[in-house]
Amino acid sequence: MSGARFVSDELEQLGWQVTLADEAKVKGLTPLAATTDRIDAFVRAERERARFRLRLVRHRAARSLAGGHHRLPASDRALRR
Repeated sequence: MSGARFVSDELEQLGWQVTLADEAKVKGLTPLAATTDRIDAFVRAERERARFRLRLVRHRAARSLAGGHHRLPASDRALRR
């Protein structure tokens, strides 16, 4: 009797519902989980950077409007006239 089967039998005697997985199939899923975790971490970091940038832009816009200094873009043609 393997260790997993022993633990499964003991838990079932205590009223737990136990499902055992095939070791070969579970080993095949492990790299997928690690890849997903890396992708999720990357997405979370990107979202955090986007939130931070949005805060900075809003802060800059609020300071600009509060100070009453509005800079309008000017082209070279407008300056030559």
